[in-house]
Amino acid sequence: MAALVAVASSGGASRTLAGDTTRSQLVLSIPGSRYLHAAAQNGPYFAVVTKSVHIADLRTGKWIRVATARTSYDHHPAAVAGSTVIWLEEVGGMSRKARLHAATPGRRKRLARWFEPATEFADGPFGGVAASGRNLVYSLLLARYDDADACIDDGKCRAHVRGGGTMLLSPRSLTERRILSPARSVAVDGDRVAAAIVRPGSLYTGRAQIVVLNLVTGALRFVGATTFDDQLALDRNLVVGTRLRVGTTVRTFVDVWDIALRRTRVKTYRFRGHASVTVAAPHLLVLDANNLFAVDLRNDRRSVISRSRSFDTFGPWVWRKRVYWVERFDDFSELRSAPLPSS
Repeated sequence: MAALVAVASSGGASRTLAGDTTRSQLVLSIPGSRYLHAAAQNGPYFAVVTKSVHIADLRTGKWIRVATARTSYDHHPAAVAGSTVIWLEEVGGMSRKARLHAATPGRRKRLARWFEPATEFADGPFGGVAASGRNLVYSLLLARYDDADACIDDGKCRAHVRGGGTMLLSPRSLTERRILSPARSVAVDGDRVAAAIVRPGSLYTGRAQIVVLNLVTGALRFVGATTFDDQLALDRNLVVGTRLRVGTTVRTFVDVWDIALRRTRVKTYRFRGHASVTVAAPHLLVLDANNLFAVDLRNDRRSVISRSRSFDTFGPWVWRKRVYWVERFDDFSELRSAPLPSS
């Protein structure tokens, strides 16, 4: 891995980008960006999927090789917990083989496989993956059309939830345990899991019910009404759901709930273009094609954390009061970080 990735000390000199309101710092330089298909971070552990899967410990700069990877497409989801990674691979042309893998050094497991485009399914079948601490969660959603041919030929599209589930994966042993119904998206914060679930056997409409499950106590809390949100984030009492609306322009809508309050929804934000969102109370962190910025949920004030030099990004992630993201260029990629706005 030394030939692939050069490590810059997290305590070293920082490189300030033009227009930054804070000082963004180079953490890792990753050459060969044409092979960077996925990236994920969970605390000090940073994983990349290139022609192989590697994990870096950001505290020491040490890399370990986890497994080989075979994928032809970019920006697939991935998650990391310690020395264990879950990632999605797609190989092929018009008809692609999709495989969901989990691996830790010396052990590998295929969690699911299907063909893309998955014309027999109304959505999914992959419902997302997330990790926090030692907890790795992924979901499969099998919403099959009652008659796929009639859907294609006549537009008569009815689908029912026929299978799947939200699964907790144990690092190292790679054993699985079903914890919730199939979900359109998942998020993890410590010992709590947020999922946008659908009821098995129900007519699939695209709407899902967001719930928060405590893995220690088993307590389940319903969040708001059903929603079309297809990406989730979770931090303390804050639950964030994200959905795209494509029209003459692309917009990202972000719903925020505070589960400590009785009201169903606190706020909804709208951003231009496609944006990736996470939450670190009391801030919403948004990474779009131009900027990484923060929204203070107490007063809606927006502040630019860093102006991106690349339209091709991964993240954002949060660790130790800093936000991390990847900028990908033609021949290399960089993992960068900057301090969160003061609370």
